[in-house]
Amino acid sequence: MPSSTARLDVWARAEICTLKRLGRSAQEISQSVKKKDGSRPSVRAVLAVLKKKKSSPRWRGEDSKAGGRPSVLTDATRQELVKTMLEKRGSVPMSAAVCQKMVPALRKVSNDTVYWALKTAGLILKAYNANRHEGV
Repeated sequence: MPSSTARLDVWARAEICTLKRLGRSAQEISQSVKKKDGSRPSVRAVLAVLKKKKSSPRWRGEDSKAGGRPSVLTDATRQELVKTMLEKRGSVPMSAAVCQKMVPALRKVSNDTVYWALKTAGLILKAYNANRHEGV
């Protein structure tokens, strides 16, 4: 049976550590704990949680804060984009290119970046098409 890609939440990680303290084996723990989607974690995942707790006793089960790539847009630029979009919506055909003309800070980023900023702000509902940005 293929495993799911759902992650263990904080509660499940705490449950794993508690069950281990009660003397349960990793196999027993994996059969009694559920992931976010309701599936069971693998024994390997249980062992990874226990290893993390052993190496860092002050760890409280919280998610890691993996940085990732820094955002190209600042929060101020995002807010300006959303404000402009809401002000001009309906009077101007809003595309990524038009947004870039109206908000000078957006001229340095790609159409894709503008599109995704609008999408994450909830201003675009249609599916993404990398070949066409008009009618955003």
